[in-house]
Order: sequence, then C-alpha cells, then structure tokens
Amino acid sequence: MPSPDALLTALAAVANDWRWLAIAWHLLFATIFVALVAGWRPRARVLAHILVAPLVSVSCIAWASGNPFNGTMFAVLAAALVWSAASLGNSAMTLGPSTWVVVGGVITAFGWMYPHFVTTESWMT
Repeated sequence: MPSPDALLTALAAVANDWRWLAIAWHLLFATIFVALVAGWRPRARVLAHILVAPLVSVSCIAWASGNPFNGTMFAVLAAALVWSAASLGNSAMTLGPSTWVVVGGVITAFGWMYPHFVTTESWMT
C-alpha cells in the first residue's frame, strides 16, 4: 500500500498532466449551467447521460495513471448513473426547491474552483 504522501504526489501529477482536460470539462459545464439559467430544460435522461462522460473520463485517466481504486470507483459510479438514467422518464428536467438549488450551486462553485492538487503560479490557471 502506497503512503499517503505517495498517493497525494500521484494525484497531483495526474491533476497537472491532465489540466487541459479539466479545463475543457469545466468550460463545458459552465456552458451547460448558463444554458440552464437561460431556460434550457433538457430531458432528464439526456442530462444524466451527459453527466456520465466526465465520470468515464476520470475512470480512464485513473486506470491509465496506475490508480485502479479510483478507476474502479468512477467506473462503478458511471455505471450506476447509466442504470439510474434508464429509470428516468422522458420528461424535461425540473429544478428543485430554491433552497436546494442555492446549496447545490454553492457546492458546485466550490468544487469547480477548488484547485487542491494543481500546482500553479496564479489562481487563474
């Protein structure tokens, strides 16, 4: 079993090596967010399938980087989302209560901006 320092070093290397992909995913989700705020309401099943793509991406990168635990966990999570999406109806998604939307937005903003493993000289990058 690798030491915690070795695991953190490996995660930092992956985060820095694949920064371009993380930026692409962040831009895609920013676009989706703007579209949702503008009134776009995709089918719930379609949105669930869109959310599967970054999970599969993380799984593939984890496997390629020699991290089978994260590779497996993200693959299982992606499979669970695909399975759950099958049970969603064909209706358009709806927003939940405003309190939960705000809480979800704050959590998403934190996750979107939190650069824990990324080594940079500027917060912008």
